[in-house]
Amino acid sequence: SVIASFAMTLAFATLFFLLFMALPAIRAARTSTLQSLELFLVLLNSFAYMGALYTMLWPDYRWPLTLAVLLLSALHLGIARFVRSKKPGEWTASQQLLAGLALTFVTIAIPIRLDGKWITLAFAVEAALLIRMGYRSLAPLLKVAGFILLGIAALRVLFIPLPAEQFLFNERFATFLGVITCMGFVLYSAQQQRSSPDVKFDHSDLTALAGLSVVMNIYALIALSLELWDYFGRSATIGIDRGLAQHLALSVLWTTYATILLVVGMKRQSQLLRWQALILFGAAVLKVFFYDSSFLERFYRILSFFILGIVLMVVSFLYQRKTTRDRLPS
Repeated sequence: SVIASFAMTLAFATLFFLLFMALPAIRAARTSTLQSLELFLVLLNSFAYMGALYTMLWPDYRWPLTLAVLLLSALHLGIARFVRSKKPGEWTASQQLLAGLALTFVTIAIPIRLDGKWITLAFAVEAALLIRMGYRSLAPLLKVAGFILLGIAALRVLFIPLPAEQFLFNERFATFLGVITCMGFVLYSAQQQRSSPDVKFDHSDLTALAGLSVVMNIYALIALSLELWDYFGRSATIGIDRGLAQHLALSVLWTTYATILLVVGMKRQSQLLRWQALILFGAAVLKVFFYDSSFLERFYRILSFFILGIVLMVVSFLYQRKTTRDRLPS
């Protein structure tokens, strides 16, 4: 029958895969090393078997295909544990390649089983865990893979449309929030590892983390801006055109967010946060003066300038106070 023939083909493919995988696995268990030819054999054998599984199981048997891919990941991770490094805590090239294969198969399993926003969230969570593992195990490959995966998740949430019927309580904002939380987890984990004497951060690590901090604030601002834009676009406003109300809401949001960034930046003595706040203040001021005010009636124009002036005065006072405090001798 067709089912018996299908099962026999799958069994033979699995048998051939295990036969070609046996020699590298035994050598790794006995000598704790793998040669370049053996690593190439592992790579070729794994992807050939993955291609055979995909051809036979997709799309009618998604659960068995997902399980098979996860078992492939676990197998490669198990072989990687047998390969030992001469320096404790560091991973050899063989370990990183095997771990990279395990990571690849886990990543492939996510879109096989999940859909839509769950793929994005799964990629973000996996990326955060990989970057944390990369810092703790001194494995650069895991960090690089994690940042690439986090970039994919960030692009997905930005360009793949998701429903947002209710204000804040919707799939789009929840997905943004999940990705932003994973970014924050990466920054928190990196900050923890910097205090460890065994971990050294080079210039590229610090640049990547600074860039991630900026991206996290940009994504938070985008998520909140989209929510306010949709909310005021759907709601009836008093005496103001809906489009103008949307733009005014954005201006208020940007000014408020910039104020929070500045306060946090001064409290933590973070020059990066303060510069982000000042740039955002500049964008909000330019938007109010050259766009929003041109469409407002005289009363609303005076009110908006008055509120913006008060905010800028408070910010200027806080910044001047901090500058004076820094100049005083300790």
